[in-house]
Amino acid sequence: MTDCNPKPTPSPPKVNAAHDATTPLLPAPQSSHFRRILGDLRYLADSTRFDIHPTVNRLAPHMNQPHEAHWNQLKWLLRYLKCAPDHGILFSTSPAQPLLSTCTDADFANAKNRRSTSGIVHTIHAAPISWTSSIQDTVALSICAAEYLAATLATQQTNWLCRLLSDFHATPKKPVKLHIDNQAALRIALQFAPPSAANSSISSTTTYTITSKSVSSPPIIYPPTTTSPTCSPNHLENYASTNS
Repeated sequence: MTDCNPKPTPSPPKVNAAHDATTPLLPAPQSSHFRRILGDLRYLADSTRFDIHPTVNRLAPHMNQPHEAHWNQLKWLLRYLKCAPDHGILFSTSPAQPLLSTCTDADFANAKNRRSTSGIVHTIHAAPISWTSSIQDTVALSICAAEYLAATLATQQTNWLCRLLSDFHATPKKPVKLHIDNQAALRIALQFAPPSAANSSISSTTTYTITSKSVSSPPIIYPPTTTSPTCSPNHLENYASTNS
């Protein structure tokens, strides 16, 4: 792959999981090669290249029995790294950026078992320090529930990061902003009210309470959706210029 043609994105524009499963299985030697490369990319995705994390996460469940389509997607990812070998995380000490901030999102019922996927990014001075893309443990009955479950996990992680920063004598002076891009989930958090018991199990009710308590006694606040970094044109322009 040293002389491969570079690609501008980590994965093809359209990935059809159902179609991928119909392609031939890789032979044993090639499957071993697939696992070895993906393991190396997993280390890279967890360290400094959060831009490849979703693609690596999507390929990881197929390490035991990869198909030809998964092999092609892996090669596409390698071509992307050839296109952007020097991309990384740029830290700054600008006082204009908050010390700690969190963005959260959810992909509703995308997996075969109808469980949603949580996506979380924690930043310090606008530079990511921790990121998560994981399938939720419970089946969310609505987009709002999926977004709120993701926000709950983000709340737990943010509280832990606040304590960690306190150990380093760098406690955030202001409440940490947790950006949620779903108005229904945001309203639930701001009103400190869990969903009706008819739509919640005991475990999810406990989960919702964790976030509600954090809102009622900040260190965490929920800014308007339009102020989210992912919705800000300035953020997108800065990201493009930084990574070009």
